[in-house]
Amino acid sequence: MDLERILVVGAGNGGQATAIDLTTRGFNVCLYEFPAFSPNLGNKLNSKVISSTGFINGDTIIDSITTDEREASEYSRVVLVTMPAFAHPTFFATFKDHLQEGSSIYFLPGNLSTLMALETTELIKRGITLVEFNSLPYGCRINDEGVVNLAIKARFLTYAAFPARDTVKVVDEIEQLYPGYTENADILEVLLNNPNPLMHPPGVLLNLGRTKHLPGEFFMYAEGMTDSVLRVVRAVNDERLKIGRELGYDLIDIAEFRGSLSDGSEHSFLDCGKYGKMFDSARYLTEDVPFGLCYWNALAKKVGVTTPNIDALITLTSTVCDSPLDNPNVTEINKLPSDRRKLREFLHGGRV
Repeated sequence: MDLERILVVGAGNGGQATAIDLTTRGFNVCLYEFPAFSPNLGNKLNSKVISSTGFINGDTIIDSITTDEREASEYSRVVLVTMPAFAHPTFFATFKDHLQEGSSIYFLPGNLSTLMALETTELIKRGITLVEFNSLPYGCRINDEGVVNLAIKARFLTYAAFPARDTVKVVDEIEQLYPGYTENADILEVLLNNPNPLMHPPGVLLNLGRTKHLPGEFFMYAEGMTDSVLRVVRAVNDERLKIGRELGYDLIDIAEFRGSLSDGSEHSFLDCGKYGKMFDSARYLTEDVPFGLCYWNALAKKVGVTTPNIDALITLTSTVCDSPLDNPNVTEINKLPSDRRKLREFLHGGRV
């Protein structure tokens, strides 16, 4: 597939970092933002220039930055969706009629969006390949001046297509985009390999007193990952690994999640996180719990694994947020085949 042009959808932290990284590696990138959020881009919409620090320093000229989906569709042979999972329905609704035939759509992360979206079936019929990653490739944040700090490059990314039979179509393409990343069996294995629900909810919930009483800069990994908090993280990790074993997956263990810093040094995920501030703790709950832990919990019930620590974090999040965790897609997991053979056939072929 032609990789000359790439469309990045969503111009938040991850989207701008993706546009910078791919542009500096020689790709022609169009960065699309939804009109409602265009004020967040400031002058970037006109100048096409994004400034960054970290492992890419300086100003990067992006081929196109736009809020026009028709202009963006000219780049849509390869699409990277960097929006949070709760916004993926907006992507489908906006772009389903503007995607090129035979294109590849990558969700970073996917969180089962390729399985749940009503539009998925029609896109697959058009020869469009839908792929989920377990996380964004970067640890990054945009500061108040609009400068993107690319602090961390992830070294633990995994991916799979839905249906999984289509993964083979994109292996070579992904190797060009993100060399060295690992193919998983299917999107459920990718979902369970997402490190964010593992780290973020315990780190936020068990440090709420600190963040609310003393607002401002907070280094969650350096300051908040005390021995007691890490015991909770490891307990959640143990439950996640049990779910994986029941489904036949050899998941990435917590110690294996790694990243590299701007100086090229490689560290564990926990150690890498010590170099980053927590700017928005709400997202660590409103995305990583309903689109992470709630999925894990539903899968656990399906395969008969008890998850008391995951259950407790879900309950606490609902109480802290003073609202039910709104992700109707969780109930769809109950519709997946309970028989392991039929489940694998569905994930591989798209039908039982």
